[in-house]
Amino acid sequence: MSALTAPNTNTLRSTVTAQVTEAAFIAEAGRIRHVVADQVILTQGRCVDHVLDLLNLTGEPSVQAELTGFLTAIRKLSAVEGAQMRRLLDVVVAAVEVESAYARFVLS
Repeated sequence: MSALTAPNTNTLRSTVTAQVTEAAFIAEAGRIRHVVADQVILTQGRCVDHVLDLLNLTGEPSVQAELTGFLTAIRKLSAVEGAQMRRLLDVVVAAVEVESAYARFVLS
């Protein structure tokens, strides 16, 4: 197989890694959503823990920006509305899905 017809293993590896990371991120966001589903108020510390867990699972700049923006917004609070946390989860999951779809489109 020549270099022109051989699959680029680096591209394939990064695509598979991105899909695994995306799946892990979405699974963790779903787990967090389940935990906070019926909560009206959450402690700031619990929200920080959840957001840091999500930050560790993503390398997407847009997702990181949303998560760090949320951390900045709640930094001096003692409690966070559950609806606010659920909105954040909706936004970051949508961003991960859009970024992933775009990456698949560009790499295909």
